[in-house]
Amino acid sequence: MSKAGAFESLFPMQELSVMGLLEVVPHIWRFQRRIHDTLRDIENYQPELILTIDSKGFTFRVLKALQASEQKSGGKRIKKVHYVAPSVWAYKHRGKRDFTELKQLLDAMFTILPFEEDIFNAGEEIQSPDNKGRTWCHFVGHPAVEDFLEINGVYESGATKSLDCTLDSDIETGAEGLLSFSKYERSNLLARGRLLQDLAAIGREPSARTRVRENFGISKDAFVICALVGSRVNEVKKSLQLVLEAIAKFKEAKSQQQQIFVVFPTISAVEQQVKNHINTAAPEVKWRVLTDLATEERFRLFQSSDAAVAVSGTIVLETTLANLPTVVIYRANRLTEWIAKRLAAVRFVSIPNILLGRPLIPELLFSDCAAPKIAETLR
Repeated sequence: MSKAGAFESLFPMQELSVMGLLEVVPHIWRFQRRIHDTLRDIENYQPELILTIDSKGFTFRVLKALQASEQKSGGKRIKKVHYVAPSVWAYKHRGKRDFTELKQLLDAMFTILPFEEDIFNAGEEIQSPDNKGRTWCHFVGHPAVEDFLEINGVYESGATKSLDCTLDSDIETGAEGLLSFSKYERSNLLARGRLLQDLAAIGREPSARTRVRENFGISKDAFVICALVGSRVNEVKKSLQLVLEAIAKFKEAKSQQQQIFVVFPTISAVEQQVKNHINTAAPEVKWRVLTDLATEERFRLFQSSDAAVAVSGTIVLETTLANLPTVVIYRANRLTEWIAKRLAAVRFVSIPNILLGRPLIPELLFSDCAAPKIAETLR
């Protein structure tokens, strides 16, 4: 994205990609150095506006340090806008104070979940003539939903073609509900019938599946599993071996008549890590790593696959929209698990389950995340 916009990165974004509570500790000094580098660049460039995207642990520290510097010097104030709201609603210990601090820090925030707009705008008002009562938080649609609708031509035609195709009715119904997380009115999107069912049918119709598999070099008769093991180095390290063990157990119980083929969609930053591990740990598995797929390619791959194992994240929303049965996994050390269970204010970790309020997608988390359970759930 940065290359397409002719932007130059100060440092590799992968340096910020660390998940977990304790897992962050060894990287604190590096994060501090990168915060300093970013602030120095802002000072040199003196922009009119700063747009920060997600990565709240890093971006909010940069913005708070910048705000403190501006208040101390009394100089030029740079406008601050953030995209992807922090999930403060997901934790018991977060509340109005967090909303107020964000409102004081940011000029505007764009959210990708519809209920967040009301949550943040309803937060405690700041006692200031400039800020009191202002609508500063705006829902702009979830990128996964927007991408799914766009690649299917919905914004161009508003209509799709109905096909007679077998779908997973539970996932399809849940995925249809996710269309309300578009920035466009649901009534407009559904004006011509069950839009998502038609879209899913188009992608999963046999001739379309065969064509997509041919493009990716995958047998049309194989049972295809998408292994979505994450995009962060530590994330891949924790999940990849577990997924390979689960697939091996799944393969043992699967009919010997059908070939198991595993696809690893990933990004270039962890491509070699994934390949090296598979070659060492599971040379007998038939597999292929697909790197830096375009959005449409990724959705088509999901629609032509039979099942997925995914580390929790936005990718689970994409597999749901593609009507791909998915098992969500997440592993962490015992202390992180202990803390997370006591702080969590939500029952689920995957976006579809949180948004729909029910376990549409099976989740195997922490100590429940074991190879035998993953294999059993896949079956």
